[in-house]
Amino acid sequence: MPAPTPQDYRGKKVLQQPYDENFKPIPSLFVPLTDPGTGLIVGYLPLKATDNGDGTATLRVDTELDFTGDITISNVKVGSSDGQTSGNKWLKVLSDGTVVIDKTGLATEAKQDTTNTKLDSVIAQLDVTLSSRASEATLLAANVTLGNILAALTGLATETTLAALKSHFDNATGRISAGGVISTVNSSSTPLGASATFTGTAESTLGFSHITVQVFSDQPSATDGLKVEWSTDGTNFDDDDVFNVPANNGKVFTFGPQSQFFRVRYTNGATPQGAFRLQVIKKTFQQKASTHRIQDMLSTDDDAELVKSILTGQKADGTFVNIEASADNRLKVSSLDETAAQADAGNLFAAASGTLNYASAGTEQTFMLIKNPAGSGKTIKIKRFVLSAMTLNKAVAYFLYLNPTVTADGTNLPAYSTTAGSLVTPVGLLSTQPTTTAFGRRIISSSASNGSTVILDEQFAIRIPAGNSLLITLIPQTTNTDTTLAALWAEV
Repeated sequence: MPAPTPQDYRGKKVLQQPYDENFKPIPSLFVPLTDPGTGLIVGYLPLKATDNGDGTATLRVDTELDFTGDITISNVKVGSSDGQTSGNKWLKVLSDGTVVIDKTGLATEAKQDTTNTKLDSVIAQLDVTLSSRASEATLLAANVTLGNILAALTGLATETTLAALKSHFDNATGRISAGGVISTVNSSSTPLGASATFTGTAESTLGFSHITVQVFSDQPSATDGLKVEWSTDGTNFDDDDVFNVPANNGKVFTFGPQSQFFRVRYTNGATPQGAFRLQVIKKTFQQKASTHRIQDMLSTDDDAELVKSILTGQKADGTFVNIEASADNRLKVSSLDETAAQADAGNLFAAASGTLNYASAGTEQTFMLIKNPAGSGKTIKIKRFVLSAMTLNKAVAYFLYLNPTVTADGTNLPAYSTTAGSLVTPVGLLSTQPTTTAFGRRIISSSASNGSTVILDEQFAIRIPAGNSLLITLIPQTTNTDTTLAALWAEV
């Protein structure tokens, strides 16, 4: 039996290494490796075949060897890929025994050039080199700084506020105007019928600092007919500002936003309107309140701001104190303070007459005389006179004179210190119904009637220096008029 040849095993599975006719093993196929410079063989690589299962086998070079130098494969035909069964094998033996290279799926030169171009474009987009980029520590520090910046942004203007400001920004001048936005839902020019009401729509005040309401009507409003109402939720209006609007007299009212929402209501009076103009403007900047001329009479429905303040005064030692009010709601001024000071110093004195009867009527008669003797070293400062007409249905006129011509002092009127227990004697000499030849210079006149009392509160404005005097006279309206007098003064 002749020895099998390699061709005899084509298309068959070989279970063992074949032998030649002398029963010697057939050696494996090797691909010589040549030096491209010298052409000399520098080594061999074995060829291995893999059965494709369709009568063909695929050859591959076993590269699991260590070698140096270049590999040259010659006499390899480049042909079709018939018989190809696996995409990852491109070197194979066809059915006719030809070894081929299948280029299917391999990158062409044009594709490689396109890839290189795209890679160059990506590299060009890198604006910095890797060596100059931030380190991880730098990036962490930047994150901390960014966090601090974001935290600082809390509480800044909202988008709504910025939008409102933007609407007033003048690009030409770079300035923000103090203009406003008309509230169309709270403005109206439609006349109202008798007792009819216009009710605006709740509108947000956020982003605005001032609201102006201007109104005109040819008929008066109802009582408290103009109402600017305030709400925290746009539904419940818990507070309002109310005004009366007169006929044919335009009014302007200004408000700072008091709640998140507001609306305007206007109720007409009993007569239908022929003309009605109500306009509301929302402004982003504060403006001064409405203006009035000094000569104009004020009305209780005029726009006004409530201002409360405290009066202070400087004392002799340079310190400042608040000005107080008395228990009867009177402002305590310096003269009242002087009353207390004079009393504290023991310089305040008082005198009171009994009832004096004047039989005659219609003529001026003496009532009381106060004399400050020459050389007394004191000045008498009149604080108050209390003059009383004791008879009903009878009037009395009173007059005060300085330095009358006196021939007789009349009846002595005792005077005492207002400090209890004080033994200080006043220098002033008081008497009733003195005799005079001239009344002197008149400075004050007053009257009382029907049992009333006249209080001449002079607040120490009348002063009688040493060597001078003061006379009080009266004119009874009818005969037999009874009257009394009390005096309070200081001697300093």
